[in-house]
Amino acid sequence: MVNTFGQQRQFLVIDDDQDAGVDSNLLRGTMDSCGQEGRVDQILTPRESDIAQGVYEGLSNKEIARLLQISPWTVSSHLRHVFAKLGITRRIELCRIWHQCARATRLNSGA
Repeated sequence: MVNTFGQQRQFLVIDDDQDAGVDSNLLRGTMDSCGQEGRVDQILTPRESDIAQGVYEGLSNKEIARLLQISPWTVSSHLRHVFAKLGITRRIELCRIWHQCARATRLNSGA
């Protein structure tokens, strides 16, 4: 598959029943934010969303930085803001949330 960054990459597959170390109450709260009012893509800035998408696609901070033409330190800073906004501490948690919200968006759009 080709990701939004235009590279060939195997996507991270997360089983819907898999725990992935995410607090289920946090995930339920985040899933609620995938609904109409406070969607994750509305909580994050466009740049934070780009970086979150890169993390979801399995890119390192250096790879994201190179593709977005910013420094790895800037990527790290944006990720700290993303983690704080979503109340998470690990990249895998971000992947799980991003996956769930993408799935909820597809279901809501009828795709």
